[in-house]
Amino acid sequence: MNLSKLILRLYVNEPKSFLSVHDKRYQRAVCTVLDEQLLSDDSNNDVTSQVVFLEDFDKTAIVVAKQNGVISGVDEVVFWLSEKKIFKIRAFVKNGDSVKKGSTILEISGSVKKLLAFERTILNIIGHMSGISSHANSLLSIVNKSRSAAFPMLAATRKTRFGLLDKAAVIAGGCGAHRLNLSDCVLIKHNHLYAQSGGFSQILVRAYNEAVSLKRLNIGKNKFLSTQPTPRFFEVEVTHEKDFFDACEFFNCNAVKELPTVIMLDNFSAKAAARIIKKMNLKYPDRNFIVECSGGISSKNLIKYTKSGADVLSMGSLVYGASFLDVSMRLMNS
Repeated sequence: MNLSKLILRLYVNEPKSFLSVHDKRYQRAVCTVLDEQLLSDDSNNDVTSQVVFLEDFDKTAIVVAKQNGVISGVDEVVFWLSEKKIFKIRAFVKNGDSVKKGSTILEISGSVKKLLAFERTILNIIGHMSGISSHANSLLSIVNKSRSAAFPMLAATRKTRFGLLDKAAVIAGGCGAHRLNLSDCVLIKHNHLYAQSGGFSQILVRAYNEAVSLKRLNIGKNKFLSTQPTPRFFEVEVTHEKDFFDACEFFNCNAVKELPTVIMLDNFSAKAAARIIKKMNLKYPDRNFIVECSGGISSKNLIKYTKSGADVLSMGSLVYGASFLDVSMRLMNS
C-alpha cells in the first residue's frame, strides 16, 4: 500500500469531490448556512433602505478584496445567489485562487434594495471562508519551507463554525479536510473508551469489525443515498504509548484494504511523538496504517511536529485560528 497516495485520497481527494457545489448534499449545506445568515440579518426589513430609497431600481455592485489572500466561498455564494434567481452574477475568481489587494472577486447586478439586503451575508461568507483558506495556506507555506518530503499532511478537525463550508475552505487553502461529519468516518476517542467497560484492545477489535461490516453492507451503493453510514476510514485516538503499539500490532496484522486505518497520537509533545514514531518505524517498516498527531499544534510549534515523522497533523487552529479576509462591496456609479 502506498501511504502517500492513501493519505491524499482520504484527506483531500475524496472530501474535495464531495465539498463541491455540484454535489446535492453540499448544496443543501450551503443553502442552510447562507439562508440562516440572511434570516438572522432580518434582510426583509432593512429600515435604512426603506427610508433612503423611495423607489427600487437596478444597480451593479462589485465585491473587492481589500488585502492579499486565498479566496474561498465564491463558488458557494454564486451557487446560492443563482438559486435565488434575482441577480445576475459574474465571478472573476474561483475557490483556491490567490488574489491581490484591490482585485475584483464578484460582480452582482439587480435590485439596489436586494443588493444591500444581501450584502453582509455575501461578505461574511466570503470573508470567513477566505480567511480560513488564507490561514491554511500560510501554515502550509511554513511547513513547505522546512521539509523535503510531501508529508505530513495538515488537516482540519471538526472544530468549525460552518461545518462543511469550513472544511471546503481548508481544502481551498491546500490542506486536508479529515473527517467531514459524524457519518463520514469512525473516530474512537477517549470518551468512547471511558463510556464502556472492556480494555482498549478489546474495544478496538470489536469496533473495527463492526465498521467493516457497515462498509460491506453498502458495497455498490451510493454513500450519500444509503440509509446506513459507510465509513471511509477507521481511526482510534491513543493517549498512552502501550495503547499506540497495541493498535499498531492489530492494524499491521489485519489487512486494511476494505477500511484504511489511522492511529492518532493525542496531545503528545512533538518530542514524545518523534520518539514513539521512530520506535514504530523500526518495528513496522512496511506498515499499512497512517499515524496522525493532534492536540495543541499551532503555528508556534508546527515545525517541531513536522519533524516528528507523523503522516498527518490535525489542527483545530486551521479554522479557529483564522481571521476574516477583508472584502467589501461597492455599488457602481451609473
